[in-house]
Amino acid sequence: MTLAPSAGRGAAPPKTPTVVFLSPISVTERPFWRLFCGFMQAAADNLGVELRIVSSDNRYQVLDNARAALAEEVPDYVIHTYQAKTTVDMLPLLERAGVKSIICNTQPVESEREEVGLPRGKYRQWLGLIFPDNREAGYLSTRRLIEQGIAMGLTAPDGKLHMAYIGASNSISSAYTRRLGVEAAISEEPRVVVDRFISADWMRDKARYKTERLLDMYPLARVYWAASDYMALGVLDAAEAKELTPSVDFLTTGMGWTEEGIRAVREGRLAASYGGHFMEGAWALILALDHYNGHDFAPLVQHSRMRCIDLGNLDTYLPILDQDNWKRIDFKPFTKTYNPRLAAYDFTPEAVLRQLAGK
Repeated sequence: MTLAPSAGRGAAPPKTPTVVFLSPISVTERPFWRLFCGFMQAAADNLGVELRIVSSDNRYQVLDNARAALAEEVPDYVIHTYQAKTTVDMLPLLERAGVKSIICNTQPVESEREEVGLPRGKYRQWLGLIFPDNREAGYLSTRRLIEQGIAMGLTAPDGKLHMAYIGASNSISSAYTRRLGVEAAISEEPRVVVDRFISADWMRDKARYKTERLLDMYPLARVYWAASDYMALGVLDAAEAKELTPSVDFLTTGMGWTEEGIRAVREGRLAASYGGHFMEGAWALILALDHYNGHDFAPLVQHSRMRCIDLGNLDTYLPILDQDNWKRIDFKPFTKTYNPRLAAYDFTPEAVLRQLAGK
C-alpha cells in the first residue's frame, strides 16, 4: 500500500489526547516490553501525543495503577492489555469514569469472553481491540520445527521426532492460543511425539531450570518449542550446558524479536523468532489519536500477523529493530488525522520498512 502524504501546512493542527498505557509488567524486567514501550514512545513523540507509561509488577497492581491514574489527572484514553480477572474489573472502572480505552497485544481469555463481550457492546467506552494471531504463530513455528527437525535427522531410533514445548499459564490468552497452534500442527504429523509440556511463566531462568530436567528425563527430545524468545534462551542455556550444539543436536524457536533473541538467530543458535507485535502499542496510540480527532476506526477488532525472522531474512528486518531508526519513522502517514485519504490502516512491519526506506 502506498501511503498518501501528510496533511499540508494549511490544515488545522490536530488535537492531541492524553494517553496512559498500563504496562502489565515492569518495562525494565522483560525485553519484549522494553521494545513495546520504546516503540510506542517513539510514536507518541512523533505525533505529539502526551503518553504516560505506568509499569506494574503484577496484574493486581495494574488495577491499582488504573485507579491511581483516574484519581490524578484523568487521561483521555487508557491503553492496556487483557489480563484474566483483572480486566473484568478494569472495564467497568473505566466505563464509570467515562474514560475511553483500547486493549492491545492480548485478547480476552476464553472463560471471560461472554462476560466482557466485544468493544462498544456492554462497555461503550471500550473502543477497540488489536492483538496478534498467536494461534497462527504457534502453528507456523511448530511446523517449521517439525519440518526442519525431520530434515536434519533429529528423529529418534523409534523413527519419531520427539518434542517438548514450553509455554505459560493458560490464564494468559497469548500463551493459550499459541499452545492451540502448537497442538494443531502436531496433530497433522504422525511422526511427532510430544514428550512433555511445561510452563515457565515467560521466565528465562525457569525455562533453563525446567529444560535441564527435561533433557535428563526425555533424552530423545531434540526439538523444543518455546512461547517466547526469553524462554527459548533458557532452553539454549540448559542444552548448551550439556554440550549440545544448537541447530545441530537440537532445535528451538522463540517469539518476540527481542535483542538477545535476534542475536541468537544471527549466531545460528535459535532457528527463528516470530514477532512484530511489539509495534501494537504504537498502533493503538494511532487509533486513539484518530478517534480523538473525529476519524473513527474500523474494524473494532483488528488482528496482526507475526513475521518469522531467520538467517535467510534477518537483514531485511534489522532496520525496524534498530532503535536509533525509530526516531526517523514518520508515523503521521499511518494516521487518518494527518492522512485523511488513508483508506485502510497498514500496521505491518513491511509498511514501516517502506517508510524508513523512503518508499
